[in-house]
Amino acid sequence: MDIKIIYLTAKDSEEAKKIAHFLLEKKLVACVNILGNIESLYIWNGSLENSTETALLLKTTAKLENTVIESIKKMHSYECPCIMSFSPSGGSADFLTWIKAQCANAVE
Repeated sequence: MDIKIIYLTAKDSEEAKKIAHFLLEKKLVACVNILGNIESLYIWNGSLENSTETALLLKTTAKLENTVIESIKKMHSYECPCIMSFSPSGGSADFLTWIKAQCANAVE
C-alpha cells in the first residue's frame, strides 16, 4: 500500500503542534492526530527514564515518508526521537484516496 502512518512522540504539546503545523502547511502529511500526553519509560544512557511526552499519528504517502522523517528530525528537540512508520493493511478507500490527494502537491 502506498499510504504510511507515522507514529511520533514529542517532548510536549507545543512541540507536537509546531511539527504538525509545519508538515501540514508543506502538504507533506494529510492529517495529524495529536493523541495527548503519554507516560514513557525507557533506558537512556544507562539510566531508567520516566517522562511525559505527547504522541502523534501522521498520515502521508510512501513517496513522502523519508521527507517527513527528515523534516521531523530537523525540528525535533530530541537527539534520537521516536519516529516509526507503518503501512496500513486496509481501510476506507475514500479516506486513503483523500490522503493521496492532500499530499499530491507537497513542497519537498
